[in-house]
Amino acid sequence: MVGKSGGQMIIWDTNCFVAEDVIKFDSVLGIRVRDPSERFNYEFIVCRARRFNKFIIECGLIDVPIRGRLFTRISDDGTKFSKLDRFLVFEKFHQFWGNLAAVTLDRTSSDHVPIVLKDERKDFGPKPFKVFDVWLDEDGVDQVIVDAWEKPTDSGIDKEIEILKDKSLKLELKAETVVLNEAELESWKESRSKWLENEKIKAKMLKQKAQLKWNIEGDENTSFFHSMIRNKYNRCNICGLNIKGIWCEEPRDIKAEVFNHFKKIFDEPNNMRPSLENLVYPSITNDEAHDLERAFSESKIHEAILDCGSSKAPGPDGFNLRFYKKFWELLKEELVDAINWFWCNEEISRGCNASFVTLVPKKSGPVCLNDYRPISLIESYYKIIAKLLSIRLRKVLPSLM
Repeated sequence: MVGKSGGQMIIWDTNCFVAEDVIKFDSVLGIRVRDPSERFNYEFIVCRARRFNKFIIECGLIDVPIRGRLFTRISDDGTKFSKLDRFLVFEKFHQFWGNLAAVTLDRTSSDHVPIVLKDERKDFGPKPFKVFDVWLDEDGVDQVIVDAWEKPTDSGIDKEIEILKDKSLKLELKAETVVLNEAELESWKESRSKWLENEKIKAKMLKQKAQLKWNIEGDENTSFFHSMIRNKYNRCNICGLNIKGIWCEEPRDIKAEVFNHFKKIFDEPNNMRPSLENLVYPSITNDEAHDLERAFSESKIHEAILDCGSSKAPGPDGFNLRFYKKFWELLKEELVDAINWFWCNEEISRGCNASFVTLVPKKSGPVCLNDYRPISLIESYYKIIAKLLSIRLRKVLPSLM
């Protein structure tokens, strides 16, 4: 592509792509940025950005996130920066190449930074187990959980959909040339019905993966959910980090950098605590103090669980609060014992206190760990205890204000 300021060269691997057609325009859409964060020391023109964003949306394009640098064009005097270079791809392209990332290379004589489009999934190790809400709606799941709730079964729904769909379509094609007998017609109805039912189940799973909340239930546009999942993956995927001024893509080095970074943040240099002696502050009554110190009853624990959100992101155990709500009768005895053990011993067991720290990008195109916001995903057991304590404290806080 050639513009007024010179030219841009696009290079691709001919083993993967073939240029079947070349389209030339008399007029070319000018190079634009999408929001103010893509300019530094440059004028940002809102109307141009709005037109550019409208063009991307109306054409159904996906803006592939860029990693390694915040800007791709630098002025000759080194004072002005812009993000002018990007890859815009169609949804169908994204379906075949789902792990896309645009990575910057070193800039030499050009005022633009070269960018490379990559499709690769980094192996950061095994993915943790996670319960999907749709599993809890399956027929017979209650018995499965009762028999072995620590090891939920894998439905293998994609394979089942493929088999049922193939069987249904083959019979439909056959019906176009010959009349199906009664057995074949019944087989077609059954396979098609099961196929569509499994598509609905899969849509619910995709909905939870995309972590979307809809005002209207039953939106089953699976292609849209797939798009949301891929966009979320591309936005949140850490394909590399700037470590001590060097762009690194090796998972082992990235994990070590993340560990060391947060170890420094969460480490406590000393055990000194501020003293509360000789301070005058409001106090609670003896009855309120007695109420705070009572052990939690089974009914109060159940009420606290029901008051928690059902489908929040789970911690390392993989079980969300909806699982506890559905199988309360099965789990209540052990759960009540565990919470009362915490109350008597005034501590949470080390394993039950584990959590995931997930990194959410603060902005588009994160480069270093400071560009991510850490969020702690705690286990449901911890959430239940926190809910119980907050309910009790809520009763006495007004008297301390």
